[in-house]
Amino acid sequence: MGPWSRPDGKPVEGLQPLRRFLPLLLPRRNDAAIYLEQRVEVGPLLRALAAENAGRAEGAAPLRLFTVIAHALTQTLTERPALRRYVAGGRIWQRDEIVIAFAVKKAMDDDAGLTTVLLRLPLGATLREVVAAMATATAQGRGGAKLTAERELDVVTRLPLFAVRLLLRLQATLDGLGLLPGALLRSDPMYASVFCSNLGSVGLDAPFHHLFNYGTCPIFLTIGKVHRAPVVAADGESIVAADVVRLCWSYDERIADGFYAARSLERFSELLRSAQALEPAAPTVVAGATSGSATTSA
Repeated sequence: MGPWSRPDGKPVEGLQPLRRFLPLLLPRRNDAAIYLEQRVEVGPLLRALAAENAGRAEGAAPLRLFTVIAHALTQTLTERPALRRYVAGGRIWQRDEIVIAFAVKKAMDDDAGLTTVLLRLPLGATLREVVAAMATATAQGRGGAKLTAERELDVVTRLPLFAVRLLLRLQATLDGLGLLPGALLRSDPMYASVFCSNLGSVGLDAPFHHLFNYGTCPIFLTIGKVHRAPVVAADGESIVAADVVRLCWSYDERIADGFYAARSLERFSELLRSAQALEPAAPTVVAGATSGSATTSA
């Protein structure tokens, strides 16, 4: 690999001048971070999940809200290809797959550690594929064997601080030149399309999270607990109580502008507002999308 190629993406051509210039003007991911909040009504979806789980075979793992959110996210990233972009070495690159990172607690007690696992999915992955990938990833995270990223951290954290700093600078330099091996990128959660933190699973609401300047992950999503809140009813006038979930997004605006991001979140929320989220139509796959003329503006 070299400065015009990477093992995890292709350079995006045809971008507008300002879009090409932004990675140089804002070289660090947090320099370009914007924060977007959604409160999505999920009552119909929760009822559909309850009905689905009631009919599942005895002993089968229940279908959870987080799994459906991951599937809606997969569909959104499939339909909205600029969200699969990232910045490295002052250039904008395009992923042709979807990689979702999320944290898994080793056990549900205060002293249990956390690890991060990866869902690596094809464009247009079905709900069944997401369920299977999440079950495998969660089992690996909670298993006794350490994951690749955990073993790497064990080695690095034994080094003196000056050596760790030098190692991080070397990695950043090699990453910018496209010289890091693909095997290293594939195991690192900071090279994902999206990092998700499901705080609702431990009874917490969603905060805004920073992005990481390390790696290439351009989107961080935190998911809060489901709670009752007043919403405007379908008649546009009445106020009713409904089950809602708060979603907080941190987003690297260098990959696409805020208008594109807002339209993408509208599509994402549409996928969660209905019980049809459990039986979605096949999304429109926009593969490659290496030209920036149709999918983003400066």
